[in-house]
Amino acid sequence: MNKDFERCLKSKRIVKQSYTEALIPDELKSAEKDLIRARRTFDDFFDELDYKWATIQAYYSIFHAA
Repeated sequence: MNKDFERCLKSKRIVKQSYTEALIPDELKSAEKDLIRARRTFDDFFDELDYKWATIQAYYSIFHAA
């Protein structure tokens, strides 16, 4: 295990959350909604080349899925 990670565990900067599994369905729903928005943004603004905003929305989809 990485020494920095171990240090964070020991200093309680990273802690296990007991309620994590209950959050999974809601996070996946958020991820799906963000991905739909990203696709819509990409399609709607294709002529204006608004890739940056679509990329940000896609990032949030990945964030919620992870």
